[in-house]
Amino acid sequence: MFKEESYKLDVGVVKALHSQGKLEGRPLYLVCLDKDGTTDLTDPELNSIFSLIKTTKGEVVITTGRTPADVIDEYQKHGINVTPYIIADNGAIIVHDGEIIAKKTLAQDKIRGILTKFRESGGDISLIRATDGEKIYAADTPEVREYYTGKNIVEFIPVDEIEERLIESDGITKITLAGSKEMMSLMAEFSEGIDYWSDEGKTSFPKKEHKNMRLDISQRDINKGNGVKQIVGMLKPALTYFCVGDGKNDFSMFQVALDDGANAVVIDENEELVGMVRAHHASNGGRGTIHTVKAGKRKANPELRRIADYMGRVYKDAIEAELHDLNTAPEVGETTSGKLPDVDDSGLR
Repeated sequence: MFKEESYKLDVGVVKALHSQGKLEGRPLYLVCLDKDGTTDLTDPELNSIFSLIKTTKGEVVITTGRTPADVIDEYQKHGINVTPYIIADNGAIIVHDGEIIAKKTLAQDKIRGILTKFRESGGDISLIRATDGEKIYAADTPEVREYYTGKNIVEFIPVDEIEERLIESDGITKITLAGSKEMMSLMAEFSEGIDYWSDEGKTSFPKKEHKNMRLDISQRDINKGNGVKQIVGMLKPALTYFCVGDGKNDFSMFQVALDDGANAVVIDENEELVGMVRAHHASNGGRGTIHTVKAGKRKANPELRRIADYMGRVYKDAIEAELHDLNTAPEVGETTSGKLPDVDDSGLR
């Protein structure tokens, strides 16, 4: 749970930044927010939570392993306002107002190696999927078509062509495989051996009764942490940012946040992940702050409101303090020794 006592922000710094116009056109804070397992899109309060974050000078950045069009479709389907900035495909894509503004793709020789290993190890090639940030590429089978019913962002490829089509593409940002737990473990080990990373989880693809696992595979420099670094550099939050997530593919952004003196907000259902985050926090000398969240019915949504409420109070107190200073300003000729110092905000977070 978000602990105010563990992260006291300096109202005086906020006051100085505001009075000097250094908050104009930039957020006070960011919330880099994972979707699956973290955000409850069915929550009728979610739009108001997002609005509260905006009102309190914050900016939500959807930060997801999904492809941009897919996550936008999910938000819109539930009537949730889509945020201006999205980090997608585990950091491979950054989107602003629906347009891709940054993209990093997988090496074609590594794609060939992954797909060849999967097939030669007995993997079902009809369970191969990939994305280029705009479309999802999937095998053209009745089960896969049924799985993607209503999705207009999927290009179906004949099963006997999908491997070669993906190898020949120069724009793939993520490979996703599905199959047994044993197969996914084998492919995760193979990915590690070619200096790629992977994220395993349950999936209903292509049918729930198959009880498949899924494995997202990407290269080392494509991760949510690097996506967060880029967004923080673009938006330059004046004080801090919060990375909120629940899975191993969120670990890189927790590392970045803690090393930068910011906040890792971790849903505590995954004990292994919590342990990894705590170990990293200890290894970096205790920089940044960890907040663990009990995963309730609404997932991290209540925590987002608590964060916005706190940041709103910090901002309100700063503005009120500034107004008080203005109302009690000395007359011309009197001492001005109490004026606000100029703030070097280049390293603030």
